[in-house]
Amino acid sequence: MSFPEGWEWLGEGPAWDPPAELRQPTQVWVHNLVVSMLSSEFLGNASVSLVGEVLTQYSEFNAWVATEGKRTLDARELLARAGALDTLTARAYEAWTAFRTRYEAEGRKVGAAEEERLALNATLRSIAAELEALRRPDERGMAG
Repeated sequence: MSFPEGWEWLGEGPAWDPPAELRQPTQVWVHNLVVSMLSSEFLGNASVSLVGEVLTQYSEFNAWVATEGKRTLDARELLARAGALDTLTARAYEAWTAFRTRYEAEGRKVGAAEEERLALNATLRSIAAELEALRRPDERGMAG
C-alpha cells in the first residue's frame, strides 16, 4: 500500500494476522484470547490471576488512550503503541498455545507441561508490565 509523502510511517509497525480462533466471539483479539484461556479447566490459579492482570492493564491502556494518550501523543506515537498490542497479544497466544499443546499431549495430568506453564506465567507477567509501561510518556510503544 502506498501512502502520501510524509505519511509512510502508517505502514510501519507489527502486522500480526491472528489465527481464526482469536477472531471470535468478539472482534477484540485480547478478549477472545482471555476467554479461551479462562474457559480451559487446566490453566491454574496463578495463571488465571495473571490473565486477569493482563486484561486489567489492557483495559487501562485503552482508557488512557481515550483520555490522556490522545491529548499528549501524536498520531504516529499512538499508532506505535496500538501496534505494540498486536505484538503482545501474539506473544501471549504463542505461550498459551505452547502450554495447551504440551499439556494435552502429556495426557492432561496434574504437573504436566510445567516448563510451558512457567513460561506462560512469565510471559503474562511481562506483558502486563509492558502494557502498563505503554501508558508512560517516555515509552515508544516498543514491545519486545
